[in-house]
Amino acid sequence: MAHKPLFFVLASLGCFFTWCLVSVLLLLYGNDWWLSGLITLTVFAWLAGLLVLLFQQGRIRTIATGAVIAAAAYWLLALGPWFSTNVGPTLLTSRGLAQVDVLLHGPPQQVQTLAWSAPQPYPSSAVYLTGSGVVTTNTLQPAVTPQGLAFVNTAIAVPGGSVFQELGQWLIIWLCAALGGLVALVMQRKVERKQPASSSGAAS
Repeated sequence: MAHKPLFFVLASLGCFFTWCLVSVLLLLYGNDWWLSGLITLTVFAWLAGLLVLLFQQGRIRTIATGAVIAAAAYWLLALGPWFSTNVGPTLLTSRGLAQVDVLLHGPPQQVQTLAWSAPQPYPSSAVYLTGSGVVTTNTLQPAVTPQGLAFVNTAIAVPGGSVFQELGQWLIIWLCAALGGLVALVMQRKVERKQPASSSGAAS
């Protein structure tokens, strides 16, 4: 019995260091396929956690509850609808991933675009309503001269081929799941320790 806490600590450290190693490899060498695989694996893990919540009891259910709630909460704040544009960019994790992405891959590339427009002094079509109720359409074709052309040179920032930030967010979701499960387990253990003390006090 005395070796169980030590085994639990060693297993937790082993899982954490494994997660760190896999995360570093994914962030440095990941691509769209790895991102798709990570998202798919996360979805299946969520479904498995929900099944554990429905059909299991004891500590395994407590761990699954904490993991599912923590992971879902971070996903909602960082990548969920509305939150991804209003809350997600302000998170400390999002800012950190953005800074590291710039350091590793540089700023977003600027693409120069050339657009032209031809001003029309009058509408190309007009609709008239006569007194007899008949609608007639008169189509006008304005003559465009080279002097009437306006060229606009603009710079558009397009994202590069890096999926660094997306991979980082989904890896943080896994980290939140692990932390949530660990915190839920610790809280349950504290409750279990208090219950024998209260029951013994009531019996005396």
